[in-house]
Parts: sequence; structure tokens; C-alpha cells
Amino acid sequence: MSRTIGEIDSHESRQGRPGFAAIIVRKDTGFPGGGYFCDDDLPRYLRRDRSRASDPRLSADELRYLRRQQLAIWDYYGCPG
Repeated sequence: MSRTIGEIDSHESRQGRPGFAAIIVRKDTGFPGGGYFCDDDLPRYLRRDRSRASDPRLSADELRYLRRQQLAIWDYYGCPG
């Protein structure tokens, strides 16, 4: 599933639109899985090694970045509710 999400995000990015990965979240944490932060498109200081892909804990920097991405998605596509 993560490969498909990545392909959609790449397509959307090429079209100048935000992708969706930041709003696809785990039920238990309410955040994307740790693999979200292994993506090559993330700023280098946020990019995780694949060995940490299953770690659901987010650093303060990861959380700030994620919130900005989520807001950009909702601003572009419309806010839920």
C-alpha cells in the first residue's frame, strides 16, 4: 500500500499539488506510520533510515513538518467537516 501512496504523491507533486500521505494515518496514533519519514522527498534532516520505518514515535521536528503538510493538503483540497 505504501508504494501506491508514494506513486500518487509523486504524481500529485509533479502536477504542483500536495499528495495525500500526510493524512493517511494509523488508527492507534493518529499519525502516518514511521515509513512516511523514510521518503526521499523529505528534507534530509527529517529523513529516517529504513531501519526506523516501523517506529511510530515522532520527534518534535517530524510533528511540525507533518502538521504543515496536513494543513497544506486541507487548504488545497478543502478542509474536512
